[in-house]
Amino acid sequence: MYKSIKSKVYLLIIFCVTACYPNSVGEPAPISPSPLATGIASTPVQIETTIPTVDTVDIRPTATITPTPKTDSSPIMTPSQTNEPETELVNIGECPKQVASDTQPFWSTGSILFGTGQLLQFDYPYPYTPQSPGIWAASSSNLEPQLAYGIPEDSSSWVIVSDDGNTLLRFEYTNEDRTEEEVIFYDLENQTETRLQIIAGEVWDFEWLPDGQVKILTDVERIWGEGIKREFVLIDPVAERSEILVENLSLPGYIFNDEVIPGGFASISPSGNLVLYTALANDEVKVRLLDLITEYIIWEEESRVLPGPPPPVWTADGSRVLFYIGDRINEKRFGFDRIVNLGKDGQEVELPFQPYPSTDEFVLSLLEWSQNQQYIVYGTKREQNGVGFLLDTSAWQVGHICDSEATFFDGQWLTNELFVYLALIEKEGQTAYSLRILDVTRWEYQEIFQSEPGYGINLFGWTNFEFD
Repeated sequence: MYKSIKSKVYLLIIFCVTACYPNSVGEPAPISPSPLATGIASTPVQIETTIPTVDTVDIRPTATITPTPKTDSSPIMTPSQTNEPETELVNIGECPKQVASDTQPFWSTGSILFGTGQLLQFDYPYPYTPQSPGIWAASSSNLEPQLAYGIPEDSSSWVIVSDDGNTLLRFEYTNEDRTEEEVIFYDLENQTETRLQIIAGEVWDFEWLPDGQVKILTDVERIWGEGIKREFVLIDPVAERSEILVENLSLPGYIFNDEVIPGGFASISPSGNLVLYTALANDEVKVRLLDLITEYIIWEEESRVLPGPPPPVWTADGSRVLFYIGDRINEKRFGFDRIVNLGKDGQEVELPFQPYPSTDEFVLSLLEWSQNQQYIVYGTKREQNGVGFLLDTSAWQVGHICDSEATFFDGQWLTNELFVYLALIEKEGQTAYSLRILDVTRWEYQEIFQSEPGYGINLFGWTNFEFD
């Protein structure tokens, strides 16, 4: 069911992965662990809505839930400089130490939501054959996975978690030719489904807004050298209404490609008044920060290549954006991609030298910022060989997220100090996934769950509910 969503939401990432690693074993899509619990009853409600058309260029901000972090950890990284930052990598250090899975979970409240599915033999970044349909939870009070949301076998076990962690959003095809999708909201507290909207066509992207509404991208037209036109459906699940939003962005010199190895982006700040995008000027690739209101270019720098995925990452307040370029500025860094920490005023924060080369075989696969921007996690991939790094911007140090028997794959921040990630392992001669949580201050990790041989894991996020 999730073809139209996943293939569009991660359009650039998917094509790059399939191109860069044609010989690797497939990676996961909607999934769930081995049968562990009975399904939770749900009550579907059909609601009909009318959709007025509204032209607007308003882009609403998104927010990230911050569960209560543990406070009894002691830092293991110490600053290596005070006034004069080093320009070389200070210290990779040792791999994080594993602690027993039967010890107290690293997080103090709530649950981590995930699913499992059979790994496909073509190189797709998510498993798509459910092992046990449904969404599963590992709680701070019980790491043994419990069924949080029972989903029928013929539906997709893939969801997006609301910012407050209370609601799950999923899509379900309503016709055989898969040209219409129904938007479904699941209330974790009341264990009820609400079906609010039929989307004709395909879903390209979606996001939860801070006010609880959902913004779904249903159509996008990219115009070389000019800009982008996008159409959204804005759904209010509480008021049970929806409307259409149309957005036109003028981006002088805008460039991109839709080839097997993709490139180019146009990333809008949460406040909606800034856009970071790729452009062509004087036969050179540029990355620009543009003020959409004044049409003033705040910042611009040359990139030796057209950057592609992962996309830029904005802070919730839009004050900073994190992205990468093909570095040509510093001769010492030539041949390397450079991560850029850029303020909305165009001022960069200098970061340590990053230790990964940029080649056709070794690409940046992940870029994630902790909510307080102190830590940056980035990952690189070459076929199935993934490498993860933690950059501490205060201590000016880099830690290697490694394991002698596992390969770093993907992850997301749970709190400012806790990072949840996936690692590929070998199990009974087959690829499997290990779901782990890393305490970056103690430099220790705890395994939460292992998939069965030949199965992968989808990580969805955090909820404040416990499942026993």
